[in-house]
Amino acid sequence: MLSIAIVEDNERDRQELADCLSRYSADTGEKLAVKQFDSSIKFLDKYGVGYDIVFLDIKMPGLDGMAVAERLRGYDQSVYIIFVTSMAQYAIHGYSVRAYDYLLKPIKYYDIKMRLQRIKNEKKRDSHIITIPFRGGIKRFAASEIIYIESLAHNIVFHNGDGNFDYRGKSMRELENELAPYGFFRCNTSYIVNLKYCTGVSSNDVFIGDEVLPLSRDRKKAFLKALSGGDSESI
Repeated sequence: MLSIAIVEDNERDRQELADCLSRYSADTGEKLAVKQFDSSIKFLDKYGVGYDIVFLDIKMPGLDGMAVAERLRGYDQSVYIIFVTSMAQYAIHGYSVRAYDYLLKPIKYYDIKMRLQRIKNEKKRDSHIITIPFRGGIKRFAASEIIYIESLAHNIVFHNGDGNFDYRGKSMRELENELAPYGFFRCNTSYIVNLKYCTGVSSNDVFIGDEVLPLSRDRKKAFLKALSGGDSESI
């Protein structure tokens, strides 16, 4: 079940969004727990357990959507923030609060459906657990924490935010097949990368954060396709 908050001062817009979510639940069978707030202050005052997704109107009296998002990021780094606005230029600063996306008014059901499907797929991907032998024991972490995997001098090395970990177990081909459904792609014989960390592609390279990894010419078309496809009250 996805827990969703709608923060919108306009009653008609708020109800249109709620109706789209209700339709999505009926069409897909996905259960949604939806709460509506007609002011940003009420939303922040009631924010305790947290939500998976917050649909946040940008233009509101008192605290506007951007100010609310800044406060929200102070105590919830994982919630998906989707701005709702009648003018796209108001959403361009969403990167500063790591907004997931934005919706233009009037709300369209198809736009809601596509975003919920993407979020659902991303949450499924991020929940996959990898277990590797580590210093006489094992280490477990979510697939979303893996930045890339490298085959180096007959060793396999996992790279993530905590460091690099030598791996003994499955082959690169086996890891490639296991991780493909979770947003990973083999850009070169020696590298499997997590597409969520890809910041750019040139003619022969893939940019993963500050690192530059080689991109095989025969894999480039498929890599770009995978990268662009991304493939994210109870009703």
